[in-house]
Amino acid sequence: MDQHASLARQRDIIVDIGEKRIKVRRTALAFAEMSVKEVMNSVGTEQSRAALSPADSSQLQEAVRQAAHHIRQTKKMLELEEALLENRLKVADHESNKARQELALLKQTISSTVLTSNPNDVNIRLPQPDREIYYVTNCKVGG
Repeated sequence: MDQHASLARQRDIIVDIGEKRIKVRRTALAFAEMSVKEVMNSVGTEQSRAALSPADSSQLQEAVRQAAHHIRQTKKMLELEEALLENRLKVADHESNKARQELALLKQTISSTVLTSNPNDVNIRLPQPDREIYYVTNCKVGG
């Protein structure tokens, strides 16, 4: 029973940690989206100006490329984090179910086993008068 309770606590911890990691990834994605919007706004304001130098134009293109790359990476990390959490939960649920089945089998085995003793199996020696300590050797624990 302790194993099942421990596995349930472990699953709760995995869920808690996974949710926090996903929240961090979603926050990073929100920041990446805001960064893309800022770059796009700067491109819009720069294009409204009459003339852009080739250096300014290439800088803006590179900024857009970097922002788009960053948002793709952030989305991919979020997807990986969600998949990792899902996988860990599947493993935890499998282990919990396995422990539950083992516990049910153990309970069934204990309840179906009837302890019996055979009076003919007793092999007790009578104490000798000159000894102070006597041992009983009829213990059949452990097989």
